[in-house]
Amino acid sequence: HSFVKGGQRASAEALLEEMVASRVPRNTVTYNMLIDSAVKHDDLERGEAWLQRMSLDDLQASQVSFTTLIHGWAMRGDMAKVEALLGTMAKNRLKPNAVCYNSIMSACSHAGDVSGAMAWGSRMCSEGVLPTVTSYTIMVDAYAKRGNIEGAEKWMETMEALGMQPNVVSYAVMVDACVKGGAMGRAHQWHLRMQAKGVEPN
Repeated sequence: HSFVKGGQRASAEALLEEMVASRVPRNTVTYNMLIDSAVKHDDLERGEAWLQRMSLDDLQASQVSFTTLIHGWAMRGDMAKVEALLGTMAKNRLKPNAVCYNSIMSACSHAGDVSGAMAWGSRMCSEGVLPTVTSYTIMVDAYAKRGNIEGAEKWMETMEALGMQPNVVSYAVMVDACVKGGAMGRAHQWHLRMQAKGVEPN
């Protein structure tokens, strides 16, 4: 674990091979750490290899295993890979959760794909997965990145209308969008709303 946290991927992988040779039991967490390290280094092919190796080791991949890889492929913009992994999850009787959908939506937002983020949000709801504050904040951010202040405000207000409390990130994104759009008065209003809700700025 310390090898992976320290970024020493080769050492961590060598340690796993030693565990195999010594017949030391491995578990899903062991492989998830290696998958996470591969994704963080944008070596998604290596991450996929570890997912397959897990299966050969008679271990069941978890939601975390798949979500980590899905996030990586979504950030690359390879939605075919995302769909393939979601299909494999279904075959393994695993359902994507809000964290999984949020990671895909976030990747779409990062790429400026507002319609993609909305489509995945709709799919999340149709699959019976409840959106979180993070889900709505991603939509606020998606519109903010396009300079669409009204669209961003709509998602903030939708969140509040549903009884969900925007967090400091939600407000920061909204205020920043207003400032960048030259709408200083609106930025000030959102800052006042944040204070009224008792949300402390970071």
